[in-house]
Amino acid sequence: MGRPEKERYIYLYAVSVEEKARYEDLAKQAGVPLSKFLLSLIEEGLARKNEAGSKIKLVEERRALADENKRLRDETKVKNLMLEKYESEIRRLRSADFLSNDFKGRRHHDPELIASLKRGPVHDRKLMEILNISDPEDVKALSRQLEDLEAYGIIAKGSSGWRWLG
Repeated sequence: MGRPEKERYIYLYAVSVEEKARYEDLAKQAGVPLSKFLLSLIEEGLARKNEAGSKIKLVEERRALADENKRLRDETKVKNLMLEKYESEIRRLRSADFLSNDFKGRRHHDPELIASLKRGPVHDRKLMEILNISDPEDVKALSRQLEDLEAYGIIAKGSSGWRWLG
């Protein structure tokens, strides 16, 4: 082992002789020299400080993500309301032909209704749920569409609900 370099020395002045004796006892219990013991305490303190800094960053990131999440939820809520409004308007426009008693021309049945009927027997209530229908006018239009399809022999009503005949 070479000669110690003065530039690497750290001088530490204990507050009291008792404090120095306490540090020496702790180092002896740890089985290391006093200098290594004190340096390990310094390193641990610095590591905790860095860890605290990264915890602060994590808390800041979490807060930013929570804010972004709230903003996105609010946007989604608004977009869902707009989507419901547009779907309601589409349903109103599609059902207008079936609500008019003196309609002349070609009527277009709801594609979702046709797809639901083709999947298998389905009751009126289930159709209203699938098509998201609750408005009395929409119920009336649905009823007329079903009557129309039944009159053409495309569907039939049985005990298990409406079924597709094709």
